[in-house]
Amino acid sequence: MGGARRLRRPQHDDFLTRYYKMLPKKKTPRGRSRRRRSHQALSGVNYTDCPRCNSPKLPHAACDNCGYVRPGLSLKVEKES
Repeated sequence: MGGARRLRRPQHDDFLTRYYKMLPKKKTPRGRSRRRRSHQALSGVNYTDCPRCNSPKLPHAACDNCGYVRPGLSLKVEKES
């Protein structure tokens, strides 16, 4: 019962068999992969015009040019040199 167990080293053929089992069995068609990625397209950035100075700004953000946020609130914008 208590003999020393000898571990079998993996043979080269065993490695190749396991390796080829992991690979895809058939080539994925172009249409299937493109259909899968169809929802991953990037959308453009939505800019709005600042009501005070009419420069483009991101919605719900302060204007980079004049600091306008909403009526009655504006931020002090300093020019970077």
